[in-house]
Amino acid sequence: MPTALKKQPEKYTLRHLYDLYPDEKIDVKEEQSWVETHDKIIFQFPFYWFNSPPLFKKWLDQVLTHRILPFRFHHPPL
Repeated sequence: MPTALKKQPEKYTLRHLYDLYPDEKIDVKEEQSWVETHDKIIFQFPFYWFNSPPLFKKWLDQVLTHRILPFRFHHPPL
């Protein structure tokens, strides 16, 4: 566990998708609400042949789809 997490656990939220969704049925509205309440999100996962685990890929596809969250994720101009 990182030192910062040990010192100030109230500042961080850990979420384990496989624990939250063992049936792989993601609550998209709940996850989108969760995403909107956080300024920064760090995705940590093992690489499987240079790809993400299946449930995380599904989460990305369902939760961060622009059709569902239009114009909420702004990128600074290059």
